[in-house]
Amino acid sequence: SSSLRDGDTTFLVAYVAHLKAGSAASDRTQRESATEAVMAYHETNYKEYNYIMAGDFNIRSGSETSYENLIEYSNSSVRFHDPKNRKASWNSNSNYADLHTQSTRSSSSNGGCFSTGGLDDRFDFILCGKEILDNTRGINYIDKSYKAVGNDALHFNKNIISPGNTSVPANVLSALYDMSDHLPVYMELGITRGTAGTNELVNNPIEFIYSNPVSSMLKFRTSKPGKLRAEILNTHGQVVWQSDHLQKLNGWYNIKTEQIIKGTYILHVMNANGSSLARKKIIKI
Repeated sequence: SSSLRDGDTTFLVAYVAHLKAGSAASDRTQRESATEAVMAYHETNYKEYNYIMAGDFNIRSGSETSYENLIEYSNSSVRFHDPKNRKASWNSNSNYADLHTQSTRSSSSNGGCFSTGGLDDRFDFILCGKEILDNTRGINYIDKSYKAVGNDALHFNKNIISPGNTSVPANVLSALYDMSDHLPVYMELGITRGTAGTNELVNNPIEFIYSNPVSSMLKFRTSKPGKLRAEILNTHGQVVWQSDHLQKLNGWYNIKTEQIIKGTYILHVMNANGSSLARKKIIKI
């Protein structure tokens, strides 16, 4: 049960997917089932690492359930986030021309090997865990670095080699056109070196992950074995919730917080004997 703090190693886990193509109801259902399975696995096996989810999702809108399964997952600690943060109906929508990744060609399909129609779909994605966007575990997303390589936002419903596309060198543009009917998606990540001293590395071996901010359910998991107790305190130090018998579900402890009013609180988690394990600030929204 080692954590990110147990040494100088930073972990990056990448899920790669190619979801079912097509706009039929059965196609959408297959995509939905696939992302449900991914998130169930992700939640069960979640550790104090950095996570990305990438691939050809074949979705046409941000409202499609398969996409929402990833970015609106019930456990906010493990859900993914879109660095572009522009949830919309991207298909054939010129307002999102800069996000489109398919098709690189408008007519010639190389003997039927490629889809045509010009750039008008956002099928390809890189999604990040919140820890990357917040730079809490040694890896961070470089702001504004996310892009579809070869898309200059001026070729909506056109092929990418139409005159005027200078977003990449001409030879690279030709290679992108000949390689695929999709454009690659690119983003930059930075590496932050830790500054913890030896004593910190030795004395903080416990993994503790929790959801924040909190709405109707606070979830946390820890590598500490055994029974746990917890309490939630307001800023005056008054206990507004407590339990001596926390229940674990799928590896996560769940605390219902519907009755707690909006504000800032402290989550205090203890061992069964009352010794403190973690004190974390939480925001109730």
